[in-house]
Amino acid sequence: MTRTLTIRKAKQEDLHEVFSLLQQSNLPTDGVAEHISHFLIAESKGTIAGTIGLEPYPPAALVRSAAVLPEFRNLGIGTMLFNTLVTVATENRLNELYLFTNTAESYFQRKGFAPVQREAVQGEITSSVEFKIHTCASATLMKLPL
Repeated sequence: MTRTLTIRKAKQEDLHEVFSLLQQSNLPTDGVAEHISHFLIAESKGTIAGTIGLEPYPPAALVRSAAVLPEFRNLGIGTMLFNTLVTVATENRLNELYLFTNTAESYFQRKGFAPVQREAVQGEITSSVEFKIHTCASATLMKLPL
């Protein structure tokens, strides 16, 4: 079976479905509403199959809320969302991306991210909700220079 998939910018009307997907994936929803216009959606026949968010803090940005519904996993949707997000970040002249992860460190290392110490990060990005809620030692902070 072939699935038709569209990657598009999120709209305010997507917020409820995005929240639901993030909650199913055990990801935080803090700050999502404020940044929904910087989220991307993978949509298949009217269903939100996946999402990824970008919180810009020029010249850097925080990648967050990368999630794909279980029935759509292992189809390359996460990679499509991530690659589109990097294109958007580059077009917006952002020069480095950061993210926190508890479960996908090896995945993001394959995408070029490397672990960094929180103390090494400076600028407005440190005021983001993600920096404040991911204070537990188990979350790995990673960086990708663009």
